[in-house]
Amino acid sequence: MKTISSFTQSIANIWRRILSAPTTWYTVLIEWSIIVCAAYFFTAPALLDFDARQLQQTGEHNESSTRPLLAEIGILQHGEIPLWNHYMQTGFPHAGDLLGHFWSPIATLPVILWGGINGMKVSIFISFVLAGLGQWYLAHISGVKGIFRLWSSLTFMFSGGLAFLWRLGWYELLVGMAWFPWTFAAYWQALKKRDFTSIAWTAFCVAMILFTGGGYYPFYLIVCAGTMLIVALIAAQPEERIIQIRRSISIAFFSAGLIAVMALPIYDGYRLILRESGEDLVQQGSQPISYALMNYAISQGEWFNTDILGTAGDGIGSTPARSCLVRCYSSRLPFNKAGRNRSWPRCWRFRSCYCFG
Repeated sequence: MKTISSFTQSIANIWRRILSAPTTWYTVLIEWSIIVCAAYFFTAPALLDFDARQLQQTGEHNESSTRPLLAEIGILQHGEIPLWNHYMQTGFPHAGDLLGHFWSPIATLPVILWGGINGMKVSIFISFVLAGLGQWYLAHISGVKGIFRLWSSLTFMFSGGLAFLWRLGWYELLVGMAWFPWTFAAYWQALKKRDFTSIAWTAFCVAMILFTGGGYYPFYLIVCAGTMLIVALIAAQPEERIIQIRRSISIAFFSAGLIAVMALPIYDGYRLILRESGEDLVQQGSQPISYALMNYAISQGEWFNTDILGTAGDGIGSTPARSCLVRCYSSRLPFNKAGRNRSWPRCWRFRSCYCFG
């Protein structure tokens, strides 16, 4: 019995030392080094291969890679910020895209250094590291110390939620998710302090989330920050509540100023995105769009003599435009079967049928 009591007392003393251990620079360095090393061994085999021809194919990775590739082409090849995404549908305003993440340094700087595909994978690795460090920061602000603070960090970094976002290929959501613990920790600090630095730091963290283009992340931020503000107001003294509300408003204004470079183009292009196209006019003797696309893909001249397209016999079937169309598509495609590049025909008849169907 005496042995059990002494053992229990020893465990209690160890527990008390862990909870009361001071946070020094070398303990922070050790814990952060463990987080970075754990992130490396967890993600490096899949992300840090630096093979620009290989990308994970378990979800929407190809779709998500179009924006990093667009940034690579615009910046490295043309020296300009891409404003138009011609890879999306029939063209889409890149600067006004709700899912655009060009202004996120975590997404764009690796693209500049390593290219579109490799930069995308490096930014995911950096996001896992930031997620672990951010959770460490949030635990530290909450008063958690020692091994429990480190355990909290590793648990969030290895969580299935983050890994699941990458498995589905939701690139921008993962890059933005890594900044949520940073934002919560910085906001809680800003509510307790009275300096301007904490306001600016919180606004920066908020901007890092919104710059990643997670379409509904602003709603997450509003709900979570509102809940934190309510809790802080309940726990605060009456004279401190008005100060916390003012600081929250200041953070919102500074955040809006930082993301204006992204928010204003989105606002300007919103009316164009929602507009409805007019009714298609009926054109006598023309083919439907689906048939026209098939004409573009099929190079067999006999295809244009079949009745299925409604072009056999009289009418459009005997016009010069159709004969030019058959000649162009059957033998003068820009890329023939051997893959060699050929020049386009320069006759006015081809230009007419190519532009207007």
